[in-house]
This record gives sequence, C-alpha cells and structure tokens, in this order.
Amino acid sequence: MTVNNFIPQIWAGNVLKNLHKAQVWAQPTIVNRDYEGAISQQGDSVRIGAIGSVTVGAYNKNQQLAIPQALNAADTVLTISQADYFQFGIDDVDKRQVGVVDLQSTAMWEAGYSMSDSADQFISGLVTNAANFIGTDVAPQTDLALSAGVTTAYSYMVQAGVILSQNNVPKQGRYAVVPPWFIGLLRNDDRFVRYGTDFTADVLTNGLVARVAGFDIYESLNVKMTGASTNVFNVAFGHPLAITFAEDMTEVEAFRHPLVFMDAVRGLHLYGGRLVRPQALCVLKCQRPAGI
Repeated sequence: MTVNNFIPQIWAGNVLKNLHKAQVWAQPTIVNRDYEGAISQQGDSVRIGAIGSVTVGAYNKNQQLAIPQALNAADTVLTISQADYFQFGIDDVDKRQVGVVDLQSTAMWEAGYSMSDSADQFISGLVTNAANFIGTDVAPQTDLALSAGVTTAYSYMVQAGVILSQNNVPKQGRYAVVPPWFIGLLRNDDRFVRYGTDFTADVLTNGLVARVAGFDIYESLNVKMTGASTNVFNVAFGHPLAITFAEDMTEVEAFRHPLVFMDAVRGLHLYGGRLVRPQALCVLKCQRPAGI
C-alpha cells in the first residue's frame, strides 16, 4: 500500500471510508448454515443425505400388511468451492508520516467488506437453479411499469407466494431479494404503501425494507442479471431452507515483508453454497421498466 496522495502536514484522525453496498445474501434470514461446522478447508465437502416421502396405508384388522416400503435415498454435496484472499502492506515511511491515522484497521475493514461482497455475489448466483420461475431469460416479464396507482410487481409477489405455498414451503420466514428499482415500483403502489410501511421503521438495516405480501423484502445491488444481453433481473422469493452456505476465514496473518520495509497482512476466505431445496425458491425473471 502507498499513501503518496497524502501530504504529511495535518492529518485527520480518520480516513474517509468508501461507500459500500449492503450485504444481504449471506444473512441467516436468507440462507441456512446447517453444515458449516463440518467444513474446515478448501475442497472439503459435506454429503447431505435425504429420503423420499413415506407412504401411509389404511390398516384393516386381521389383514396382512404390505411389504415394507424401500426408502429412496438421495445425496446432495455441499463443496467449499470458492477461495478468496487479501494482502496489503503499509510502508514504514508512510506509517511514520501518517502517525495518528490507523490505516491498518481501516484497510482490514475494507478487506473484510470486499470478501463478504464476493460471497454475497456468489450466493446470488445460486438462485438461477430454482425449481420455480415466473418468466424466462428469453421471455422475461416486461409489464412491471406503474399504471393507475398499482404495479404488477406487487402482483408477481403474490403469485410467487402462491407457488411457494403449493410446494409446502413454510410461510414464516419467507423473503424477497429485489433491486432498488423494484422497491421504487412498490413504493408507488397503494397496496404496498398502505400495508407495507408500518413495519419499515424498525427494520431499515442490512437491506431489509419492509414486510408485505408474506415476504420480508430485502434491497440488494447484487441481484444477479442474466439473459442474452444480461439485462434480465433474477428477483428471488424464497425461504432460508432453500440455500445452505458455509464459510471459514482460515488464515489471517501479519508478517514483516522480507524485501522492503513494510508491515503486511493477508487473509484467506473459503466458502461454498448449494441450493438444496430448489422447490423452496421462486425466481421472477423481469426487466426494469423505463423511467424508474
């Protein structure tokens, strides 16, 4: 790291921090971490077993029972497939010039944010394997524009809720992760304004905007875009049961650089995720309306 842009005359007590996106996808309200404790290093994997449903038959007294049902077993593998690192150094000369400013703490915070943002984007990409879709990459929903005080954005939320209910997804804990323009549409919809904002005052943290149509609504700039020209937004409606995620900050170490007069810090972040219950996720493939 060099701080040549700083002229060592009068130094502020704090460094101006960057503006950052809210981290949404890795929250426990979006994903579960049921298998995180079983993973310790890159390449490690957890084999998640599952069985099919068990058939129930009518019992008739004095009649022979049917042959026991053979259970159908299936495995899903969660693999730690991602590895990110950071490494920065502060030159001794810069350190003496800066004095009161704690550059290392600020840089560590920035590194931590960048790593969590990478994981956030990774998780957002998993929603494209959902079992339920409204629209496609080829034919996305393009009718979300506001008209006469209502928007189909709200109607699509209701439709997604019905789809999840038909798949026996629990109602408690459902979420929607949407881009900022989607929130703009909802805020112009009377149905959202009347029923969605009483909850808002207490929950404006970590991207959570409101609860409406049975969903906790999170605003994120990491909503994945796909399609031929990557202009199709994948707005996710789901439950934390759908995606499992695991991460481990395996190494964070400070060291003295062997070739220059510099203190350096580096860290390694390992993580992975899997859509384990695709039926617990519904994706609205849509395009942003003009003018919002």
